[in-house]
Order: sequence, then C-alpha cells, then structure tokens
Amino acid sequence: MPGAGRTRRAFCRKITDHLVVIDPRDYPLNGIDDAFRWIMAPCVVSTLLVDRLAAHFEHYTGHDLNIRRYYRQFDY
Repeated sequence: MPGAGRTRRAFCRKITDHLVVIDPRDYPLNGIDDAFRWIMAPCVVSTLLVDRLAAHFEHYTGHDLNIRRYYRQFDY
C-alpha cells in the first residue's frame, strides 16, 4: 500500500522480486469524499487480500467458509 509508508516498497524490494503493489487510488470509492479516502484505504486493501486468501483457504482445505464449525455452537 504505497501511501502507508514511503520506505515500505523499497524495503519489500530488498526481500523479494515478486512484489505486488495494491494502490487504493486504483479503486473507485463512490460516495466517499476525497478527504476521507485515507481512512478507507486500509479497508479496501484488507478486503482485497482477505477475500482472495479465503478463496485459497477454501480450495486447499475443502471447507466452505460459510459453514461455521464452532461459532454459536456452544454456550460459553
């Protein structure tokens, strides 16, 4: 996320040649004033990454993430 830190991209390039940069400016946030985009930027990136990782998790484990194994199954 480029806006999150000036040195982040330089640091990542020292660690890997396989760098993917997700820039929230590339995604429209209809209805969000430009003054507040910085607040929503982490949400955009998180949604992109979490949804993508969840799809891989489902594929490799064979477990549909819409099925809860423990959530609301027990009294605490």
